[in-house]
Amino acid sequence: MENPIKVIFVRFLKGAIAGAVSAMIAFYGTGSIKGGWNDFNEWMMALTFAGTIGAIGGGLLALEKFFRLEETKEAIGKVFGKK
Repeated sequence: MENPIKVIFVRFLKGAIAGAVSAMIAFYGTGSIKGGWNDFNEWMMALTFAGTIGAIGGGLLALEKFFRLEETKEAIGKVFGKK
């Protein structure tokens, strides 16, 4: 079995990158960024917001992966008395 931390971190990265890219596509595609490539402030705000959305999505995916690992299921079973 692979290292659980590595598996969870890879899941977080995949979710964060996918979320940030999709948010940037949505911002650019809907015309939210109107200044072209010259307006640095609008691009930085959009990138920051897209990164935040990506981090939240990646964190939720990593948390879901954590709870689906066999080690976590066994530990939770012991805490709640399930065998």
